[in-house]
This record gives sequence, structure tokens and C-alpha cells, in this order.
Amino acid sequence: MAEMNKQVMPQPSTAGASSFNGSNVTKFLQNFERIEVRLLKGYAENNWQVFRESMETRYVHRDPEQAKFTITYLRTAAEGHYQGKLTMRDYYTRYAVAAGKMERKGLMTDRELVTLFISGLGKEQQIEAVRRTQLNIGNPSSLKWDSMVYVIEK
Repeated sequence: MAEMNKQVMPQPSTAGASSFNGSNVTKFLQNFERIEVRLLKGYAENNWQVFRESMETRYVHRDPEQAKFTITYLRTAAEGHYQGKLTMRDYYTRYAVAAGKMERKGLMTDRELVTLFISGLGKEQQIEAVRRTQLNIGNPSSLKWDSMVYVIEK
């Protein structure tokens, strides 16, 4: 019965359907995207959380805010610090914001976060980080992201 309420995309040349004549591509695409949004999970059900997740998933590649919560973003931050473009504090801050959200969403483990963070450090900084945090690369349970805060403290 619930399937009967499901919205469908309007057929061409019917009320509510976008038309395209070759000269209005921007407007056509904007209208098409508005229609497409109405088809996303959660819209018809008035379920904001489900709709929000559907929107974020659908438009992830066009959203610069979501790009901050990707492995690519973390690698860029690591490279920036390694190349001397970011101070340790800036590197840690940028990385920590993204890492926290990624960890909460289950996108990366502590081990992955620590390993990638350490890769952005120079050799001497890596040695100091291991000393300060008592990391044991051979023991995955010692690789805790929360311990990385001690790396930036003087």
C-alpha cells in the first residue's frame, strides 16, 4: 500500500515535466534536479534524517564540505604538513576535525587515522610522536587517535 504513495518522475510533455529545447540547459537541469530530489528516500515520507542522508549521499561529489571528510582530504593535509605548508598545530587541527567525524561514521579505524597522521610527519617528528604517545606499530591496540593530541603539545 505504501508503494502507491511513491512519487514518480513526470512523463515528458505532461504537467510538471521539464522541457528541453537545446537553449535552456541550465534551467532544464535545475528543474530536473528539483524533481530528482523529490524522488529521494525520505522526501515523500517527511523523514528529515533519511532525506538528509539521501541528499548527502547523492551529492557527495559536488559538496566541498563533505570533501573535508574523506581520506583524500586527510592525505592532502598530511602532504601539506610533510612539505612544510602547514604548521604542526594547523595540521593537527585540520586533521582532527575530519578524523573525528570519519571515526564517528565508521569510515576509518583508529589504526588507519594514526597511521595516516604519522605519515605526514618528518622522521624526527615520527620518532618523537612514538615516544610521546607510546605507540607500538606492531600492536594495533596501541594505535589510538586520541593519543595524537600529545604530539602537538610542547
